[in-house]
Amino acid sequence: MYKKALGQGSDNAVEAFLGNLQTKVFHQNSSTDTNEWAADLFARDWLTKRSSQAGWSQGGGSTGNTLSQEMQHQVPPITFTRLATGGPQNNFIVEAVIYKGGATFKSTGTNFLKCQFQQG
Repeated sequence: MYKKALGQGSDNAVEAFLGNLQTKVFHQNSSTDTNEWAADLFARDWLTKRSSQAGWSQGGGSTGNTLSQEMQHQVPPITFTRLATGGPQNNFIVEAVIYKGGATFKSTGTNFLKCQFQQG
């Protein structure tokens, strides 16, 4: 929307503008570009992944667990497609993910917070 309003060749101006907004609120949307941009804004971090294995043969069975770490989005792009949009189907609840640049939320220790609003 900003790029359209500012015209062709405005990519740098839009990025500079958005970069200066230190509080950003993301509601449900289906724009893959916006959702990827938001996920990148929230950054990636090392997340622990657990996998389990089980095997059986005539001689008995064995199981095992493995823990590994991999870099993943802290807030994956799909998150934004699943946020509640209000209305009777969502009990008039609207969800959002809030970004807080340069600070953290006490409740999460991160710079983002998923929250709910009563639609009014």
